[in-house]
Amino acid sequence: PTTKRPFTAGMIERAMRDTLHYAVVPNKSSKQQALDVINKLKEHMEIERAQMEVLITLPGKTAKAVVKDKVHPLVAKTVQENYGSSHYTATCYIDPGQYRNLEQVITEETRGQGTIEIINFAVMNENESIL
Repeated sequence: PTTKRPFTAGMIERAMRDTLHYAVVPNKSSKQQALDVINKLKEHMEIERAQMEVLITLPGKTAKAVVKDKVHPLVAKTVQENYGSSHYTATCYIDPGQYRNLEQVITEETRGQGTIEIINFAVMNENESIL
């Protein structure tokens, strides 16, 4: 989480084997097993979902009220914010689970005039690169 780089598959396998002593059950669904393992790994490792970087654009008339009341609670971090005379733009980090909620709020409050664009699916530190 501090470097925002993903854990390697080998690190996860080693933690499953050595720390959790977890064995795969063939007749249980893989999705359910993955959810169980992730919850158990959270107790031993600092695991969290990678945040998404999005660009939010709202029309100027309703922007201030919508942003303050509805958008800010769904955003993890605001990187850049610009209140213009005709519109509001912001670059933000959000948890992937909040994307649909944020899109719904923007669509309902602006009557389809506001937009949300995904800039990056997984945010990493600027000096890090994909290996």
